[in-house]
Amino acid sequence: MKSNKYSLLILYVLVILIGLTIFKLFPRHKLNKQQATISWDASGYYYYLPAIFIYHDLKHLNFKDSIAKKYEPTPDFNQGFKVENGNYVLKYSCGLAIQYLPAFLIGHFITKYFTKYPADGFSKPYNFSISLGGFLITIIGLWFMRKILLIFFDDKVCFITLLSLGLVTNYLNYSAFDGAMSHNYLFTLYTLIIFSTIKFYGSPSFKFSTIIGILVGLAALTRPTEIVTSLIPLLWGTNIFSKKSILSRFNYIKFHLPKYVFALVICILLGTIQLFYWKYVSDHWLVYSYQHEGFDWFNPHIINGLFSLKGGWLIYTPIMIFALIGIYLMDKFESTQSNTSFVLVYLIIVIYITFSWETWSYGGSLGQRPMVQTYAMLCIPLGAYFEYILRNKWAIIITSIFWVLFIYLNLWWTYNYHMGGYFWADGKNSAYFWHTLGKINYDENDFKLLDNNEGTVYNYLRTDLLYTNNFETDTVSYIFRENPIEGKKSYCIDPHIQYTPEFCFTPINQNYNYIRTKATFKCIWRSWDFEKFAQFQIRFKDHSNTIKICMVKLDRFFSQGETKIFFFDCKVPNKAFDEICIQLWTGDGNNRFLMDELKVEGIITK
Repeated sequence: MKSNKYSLLILYVLVILIGLTIFKLFPRHKLNKQQATISWDASGYYYYLPAIFIYHDLKHLNFKDSIAKKYEPTPDFNQGFKVENGNYVLKYSCGLAIQYLPAFLIGHFITKYFTKYPADGFSKPYNFSISLGGFLITIIGLWFMRKILLIFFDDKVCFITLLSLGLVTNYLNYSAFDGAMSHNYLFTLYTLIIFSTIKFYGSPSFKFSTIIGILVGLAALTRPTEIVTSLIPLLWGTNIFSKKSILSRFNYIKFHLPKYVFALVICILLGTIQLFYWKYVSDHWLVYSYQHEGFDWFNPHIINGLFSLKGGWLIYTPIMIFALIGIYLMDKFESTQSNTSFVLVYLIIVIYITFSWETWSYGGSLGQRPMVQTYAMLCIPLGAYFEYILRNKWAIIITSIFWVLFIYLNLWWTYNYHMGGYFWADGKNSAYFWHTLGKINYDENDFKLLDNNEGTVYNYLRTDLLYTNNFETDTVSYIFRENPIEGKKSYCIDPHIQYTPEFCFTPINQNYNYIRTKATFKCIWRSWDFEKFAQFQIRFKDHSNTIKICMVKLDRFFSQGETKIFFFDCKVPNKAFDEICIQLWTGDGNNRFLMDELKVEGIITK
């Protein structure tokens, strides 16, 4: 009997590395606010549990305001919304809450009887228990991923494929750093569905049909689009493009119909949990809880979803290019060829559904997080790719070069997503992407490239002061006299007064290469909506017509309460201009900034 020791070894190594990351390197259970384990989307899925078991208030969520004030899991309460009967409906479906339940109950028991922390559902012990629960889910997922791979490949290929999954894909982030997110749990559900399906077709039984029904129902209850997982037990091992193969599967289902029906009934029964919840809180059986978000079914964002620098799947997880090649190579191996067409069609369906979502970049995502769960299936063509290239010396060398590059990029992106500072989830452009890619030394000025691609001037011959204003003589309503930054007055913008006036002047000399705009700012309240960040703008005008505008969004550079001098550079346009104007705007955001000591300098670089 084969020991398969190398794949077992890498499994242990990955478990240790992920465990050390969760509990030592980046212990989210010890962090606060939006860095805590129970924050952002995870808190939205989790809200069911304290509402039911602690506060007994699933309808009104009266505890949400005190929790938001004390723990701030999100900047604003966006985990639910009020419906016409005055109750609140939670945005996310309850499947993940069901999977959190064992960890939550243990955490609640320990918190209540053995600690001094408040048993309110969000204190440190709850965060720890959810982190630990996510880690155990990761172990189960990796364990069954190995078992699946060993059905199709030898120990060596399984070793390389598992190592690639754990270190060269964004599964690393969604298991080690964001393990409380749905994608870690869904990955494990996928592995269990695939493994149970293989067992079912090896020996059909009500045991495995029951397990499959539970798993598929739970996946769909976690994210409704995961109902697509029902295709796995229906079509696994079928040549989708062969009429004979489809007919054979139809006859197989017909012969074992009671088992399939039983799985379907279980799946539907699990789905009714969400229906009863909606009926209980809203008086309606069906509620579209995502409100203004939806799908662009007739205009899917597939190209952006795959290749955009803002979050393209193959840009941020490039090793999956090997998996796509591997789908073709699956046909060359007897162990995998029966699933070639199914994996291809399944992937096409998943890509279409995933990137039909109007917010295709899935804001706040490291790469395409909804694709993470599909890696449980894509590891099979990825394994087929490694199986194939291991037969050719040059293919091994070329693949190894790319593999090392991909692992560096994945580790760099993962580090910067949480600690390094260079990963900006939304708004990335080519100038910023290529300038910062792989960069080690952090420079805050690089973030200015997110808003314009002209960068920061470091080397220049001289600078000349062109304009200055401390606002002490201004008398308009924008002036802020209570605790100004400097002197007696500062300008203020907020949701009520969104613009400052334009501060304009005519430069005597236009032979500058860049214009540097500088001021002292105090951030009283920052926005968390990237599209609504405050803008520090400069305009070049000719007879009141704007011929060029540059701007930088301030919110990303400031924490609340912070005061500092901020500047940005803009290239002087080639066209003639007679006026330069400076203005500050809220960006329609819920933010508040003070501005003082405005200065404009001309820069000569040559």
